[in-house]
Amino acid sequence: MGLLDGIISFFKKIFSSKPEVKETQEEKMYSSIPSELLSFIEARVSKEKEELEKNSLIKFSEVKHYIKELRLSLDELKAASVKMEEGDPKLRRIVATSKDNLIQHLNSLIKKLEPPSSTEYDALKNYCLNSSSLLESEINSLGKSIAYTSFILKDPMKRLGLKIKELNSIFVDLRKLFEEKKDLSFLPQLKSQLAEIQKKLPELKESQKMVKLEEKNLGSLEKKLKESNGELISLKNSPEASEYNKALEEIDELEKKKNELKGKLVELFAPIDKPLKRLSQLIESEQFPASPEEIQVLAALSSDPFTSLKRDPKAVHIKKILSYLKELIEKETISLKEKEKDKKLESIEELLSLNFFDKFFWEFNSIEVKFSELEKSLRKHSITSKILEMEKTIEGIERSLQEKKEELSELAQQIERKMDEVHLLENSISSSASSISGKKILFSLQKKGAENE
Repeated sequence: MGLLDGIISFFKKIFSSKPEVKETQEEKMYSSIPSELLSFIEARVSKEKEELEKNSLIKFSEVKHYIKELRLSLDELKAASVKMEEGDPKLRRIVATSKDNLIQHLNSLIKKLEPPSSTEYDALKNYCLNSSSLLESEINSLGKSIAYTSFILKDPMKRLGLKIKELNSIFVDLRKLFEEKKDLSFLPQLKSQLAEIQKKLPELKESQKMVKLEEKNLGSLEKKLKESNGELISLKNSPEASEYNKALEEIDELEKKKNELKGKLVELFAPIDKPLKRLSQLIESEQFPASPEEIQVLAALSSDPFTSLKRDPKAVHIKKILSYLKELIEKETISLKEKEKDKKLESIEELLSLNFFDKFFWEFNSIEVKFSELEKSLRKHSITSKILEMEKTIEGIERSLQEKKEELSELAQQIERKMDEVHLLENSISSSASSISGKKILFSLQKKGAENE
């Protein structure tokens, strides 16, 4: 088997050569105008394509020559006979069959390896990039036929192998030609990218135009707000508004008093908040009976005693609830620690003895009456409607300002997204243009014109 291995090794060596990689000095170009870049690339590509087609056609002539030589070698192999009487008949039958199989497959392969008649770039590219691989894969698939045939027909097989090696060398050169220029196929992609960036530019400019317009509108609104606030201050400071302002001050004072009373009422009920909640739970679970009115009053006592008092001005239901609470604590239905129990009962006794009507409700009622009278007097003032109208105008301007700021923020985000898209396209265009031209191209819309470094 040493001889067979040697023959197979010979054919495998045909495909062992690697294309040489040549270093080129890098050139740089800056560009900012899509149409100019495309014109430059197309001019560059035209020259490269022309050169590529020219070199390919020269190589195609060599391919045709070696295909002709290969056919002659196959004719020679076909004419070489395998004499059955000179050796092991079984082995010689295998060699004869292998020879016929090899000739048949190689004739079929030769047809596939004929250069294309078309000079279209894609046809040339597919042929030049794939021919060497096709030849290699077919020869590898014929390994046994080659080995057996070479065992007896050494000389014609050696000449056939040399022709295949020479043909493959040309295919390697062709592949190298296209591998060095394979990025020419990026031209359609580059055109698409340039078209896309030119489409995005008007969109971006329109968004920027809208921002300027909205900023102008925002400035107008801010000016209007400032003027309206000035008018409001003038109205409130006018002699005509002295009674109005005085009434507002009195209303503020009444509001403070009302809030102070509410605070005191909350403080009074705060110590028994926990037992009140427990009583509420007992009523909800029907472990303790209570009237609908008592239930409503109790519901408000913990969170808003003032509402309970408005429902129950003389605190009749409030005191009933307090009595129930006292009884339940004493009977330990509502269980508390001894020290806590005494404090809670003490707070309940204080509330039971309190005159809610005089101490709270009457004062609350007096405040609300005065409040109502002051509001009526405010409505009678001629300046009130002017002030209210101006305040309403200011609220409208503030709403419009807020909406305008939100619109501007959204526009700014849109512009940022579009700018990101443009930057990505700039990078892609730079990469595609550089690949096609073999020249380092940096494309940016920020730069003016193009300059060589």
